[in-house]
Amino acid sequence: MALKPGTVLQDRYRIERSLGRGGSGAVYLSQDSRLAGKQWAIKELVCKDSTQLQSARTRFEREASMLARLRHRNLPLIVDYFFEAPSQFLVMEFVDGPTLAALIEKEGPAPEAQALRWALEMGRVLDYLHSQSPPIIFRDLKPENIMVTEERHLKLIDFGLARHFDPEMGRRDTQPSGSVGYAPPEQ
Repeated sequence: MALKPGTVLQDRYRIERSLGRGGSGAVYLSQDSRLAGKQWAIKELVCKDSTQLQSARTRFEREASMLARLRHRNLPLIVDYFFEAPSQFLVMEFVDGPTLAALIEKEGPAPEAQALRWALEMGRVLDYLHSQSPPIIFRDLKPENIMVTEERHLKLIDFGLARHFDPEMGRRDTQPSGSVGYAPPEQ
């Protein structure tokens, strides 16, 4: 069920509007009542299938704890995580801009120089994730999961499918996952 504008979570975060909805979550723009003028994006766990609820919560908790430790200019900052029955919420930096998919749809392909800068930014953030201990495998890289800031920098979002790599499993550690059209061909 979607949160309505004006809903207050944790006696702090006032929902302004919906920013988007995905397979396991909804994201809202919120105003912070403790930090005047501060806006946050709040991701809510949404799971309509009660048989999948525990699995969805486990993934959401993993995403929250994974993101809370990360600091990189191309990742949103995570500032809070809480339960408020019957949902779970992740509070993060609000990126005021479109997804890369929406931007390309509106403006067409990026000029070569901009595309190269963006490729470098994504390469750097993926290298950062892979250099964590244990390495983090993103697994859902696509234009819909990349936000474009006002300064035309990129932020990688939606770590719902991300996980830590298990080197002891070797080649067996790869499972087919991701989005159709963006999953690696070897899957």
